[in-house]
Amino acid sequence: SLTSLICSNIASLKFTDITFIADSFPFLQHLDISFPGGREGISDDDHHPESEDKDYNNALNLLAQKLSQLRSIHLSANFYVKDSWFLQLCINCQFLQEVVISQCPFITHDNPYFIHSLTSLKRLTCIDLSFSCITNLLLKSIARARLPLTKLVLQGCYNYNYYGIHCLLSKCPSLQHLDLQGANFLNNKLFNKLCLFLAGLVSINVSGCQGLGNSSFFALLSNCPLLTEIRMESTNIGIGPPPSVVDLAVYPQLKSLHLACNTYLQDEQVNTFGFMFPSMQLIDLSFCKRISDQCIATLLKRCRKIRHLKLACFPQVKVFSINFEVCGLEVLNLSHSRIDDKELYEISKICPRLLQLDLEHCYDVTEKGVRLAVENCTRLKEINLQYCHKVSTDIVSWMIFSRPSLRKITAPPHFRLRDCDRKLLSERCLIL
Repeated sequence: SLTSLICSNIASLKFTDITFIADSFPFLQHLDISFPGGREGISDDDHHPESEDKDYNNALNLLAQKLSQLRSIHLSANFYVKDSWFLQLCINCQFLQEVVISQCPFITHDNPYFIHSLTSLKRLTCIDLSFSCITNLLLKSIARARLPLTKLVLQGCYNYNYYGIHCLLSKCPSLQHLDLQGANFLNNKLFNKLCLFLAGLVSINVSGCQGLGNSSFFALLSNCPLLTEIRMESTNIGIGPPPSVVDLAVYPQLKSLHLACNTYLQDEQVNTFGFMFPSMQLIDLSFCKRISDQCIATLLKRCRKIRHLKLACFPQVKVFSINFEVCGLEVLNLSHSRIDDKELYEISKICPRLLQLDLEHCYDVTEKGVRLAVENCTRLKEINLQYCHKVSTDIVSWMIFSRPSLRKITAPPHFRLRDCDRKLLSERCLIL
């Protein structure tokens, strides 16, 4: 009676395993057989005897025949998935609602058979074609099929342009989640037109679209009243005209704002966030080097619901030395910053509710600062000390016994778990 099975990142996934799945779990609704060679997938250079290819193809055919109740399937980076098999899958699995099929080298996305297969799934609500070569023809065909899409992921896709995505989005009024990361053809003018079709959007990712700036950010806010999450990393926010009086409204629904690597983002823009997003729970300003410590302190005072704060490579770390009351931060990323023991101690006093603390590449932090932080953060579950060269390896065992809440420690350099301690420590905490 198993209905969900995840076999992702299993390098040893063989055709016999696929056959076993097909024969043993006829009621499966959710199946993930992505990355059968691990996260790197299986390359064209890997040796696959013809007999092995045939056996694997037969196993996949059996899978498509027997798992007719499938609702979702993840096939990313699967070397054996081909157009002909995908057609058979779509014919036999008419209940499919979610298809994730990125980085499959033998799927030709402009092939009429593939297009017909995909558009024949009239219940399809989620399509993920990340890092694939797609065409305007495919996007227009999906638009004509009027599928009830709620999620579309085209992250890293190439060979399509504005006209294809415009045609598709204009026919998808039910879309809630959109990922166009790396769509370099977009600029403010074109993107603002797309926003007119996105009234029901809940989350969007346009990271890496360097033609987008202030205008695009505020077009999203004004046209998408249900947005709870915006990802605009590595864009040009900070460039363009300042927001109008109409733009400077309150958007209480927005919870997460990912703006890492925005070189032009400055205090002036971030200061407005405190008024506009009173319900914000997560903000990522990593590698935004024009933002001051005073600006961050002001933001934390205004947005009391912030629980996740990411400030990797923050040029100034005096923000927690500014005198203000205890905040409710639970996740804090200060990796690659210039924080020292004194500032780390201040953080631990002001943020005693921390669950996760990332100090990777913080070269000025020593064992003394880490000890004080662990003592003050009584709920700490995860700490990352990777490449903290001034932190002694002896601190790992001390942390495990001093802070029972810890569940994951990324140890400082040169840490080696002794055989005599391995069982005792690993039972208490995951050590990387």
